[in-house]
Amino acid sequence: MYTSNTLNTHGLLQLQLNVYKRYRSGIITLTQAQQETALLQNLLKTLEATELQARIETLERKLDI
Repeated sequence: MYTSNTLNTHGLLQLQLNVYKRYRSGIITLTQAQQETALLQNLLKTLEATELQARIETLERKLDI
């Protein structure tokens, strides 16, 4: 289980691998694995967008835009 308070791409990868392992071992159903994976993919997109926005803002400050 991922227990860090800070979510990052590495942590999301670990969570996705965990979903895959639980599905392959029969602990969760295909439907549950799909739902969890969709949630994790949405979190990844949000994280990437947030990081990109922060980088853009940093560049804008440096360029004094």
